[in-house]
Amino acid sequence: MSACCQYETDLPDEQWEMLHPLLPVQQWRPGGPGRPPRERRRVINGILSVNKTGCQWWMLSKDFGHW
Repeated sequence: MSACCQYETDLPDEQWEMLHPLLPVQQWRPGGPGRPPRERRRVINGILSVNKTGCQWWMLSKDFGHW
């Protein structure tokens, strides 16, 4: 993982390797409806961080992307 920061709530590589195949395939295409997809591991790590710390989405660290 090429993140600038590591947090205690981040998924270890071993757990990410088990979880990644279970996620649905991204089907968004440029110019298509909806928002462009984000890096899934960052999204999962953001969810885990909010779950663990109890902070609001808008107070989430900028390392996880725009809330």
